[in-house]
Amino acid sequence: MAQKRKGILLIVFIALVVLGIGVIFLTFKYGKDVFRTFFHPHQIEVKLYFSHPQAELLMYEKRWLTRVSNLHDQVFELIQELIKGPNSKGIRTIPSTTRLRGLKIKDRIAFLDFTTEISREHPGGSTAELLTIYSIVNSLILNFPEIKKVQLLVEGQKVDTLAGHINCRYPLIERGDLIARE
Repeated sequence: MAQKRKGILLIVFIALVVLGIGVIFLTFKYGKDVFRTFFHPHQIEVKLYFSHPQAELLMYEKRWLTRVSNLHDQVFELIQELIKGPNSKGIRTIPSTTRLRGLKIKDRIAFLDFTTEISREHPGGSTAELLTIYSIVNSLILNFPEIKKVQLLVEGQKVDTLAGHINCRYPLIERGDLIARE
């Protein structure tokens, strides 16, 4: 009987060690938020792209959004978070007074209709404009595989540019080359 009890305790001990090693492995491989997904299934993790403070590139900041059943509402929430701006060291890419007037997703293209503040209150410059556009485009396409292109609209109309430099007349694809490597 004592020998059987020792055997059971040994098995329990080995199982706990294996479990502990598994937790450590998952934490190192995926980060501490891997367990948040398990314990908070009503949220999804996204990467929002903002200007890098030391480079003319984008950097991402992780955020947790409320998980909803339809893509439209999920995209809307992501854009609202992008407009709020960064929580850490990134630099805002969209003027804070900008609002998303409308959103439509058709044929894997997200049509985003912004208020005029996205252009009128933009700081200007070709690099700043490039980073504004691709903070939006990359944030959508790299978080939602259902979206392959993004068309930017202002007050319901296609625009040539947001601030005078970058062509916005056609749907845009993601630009991974604008993302800073960690």
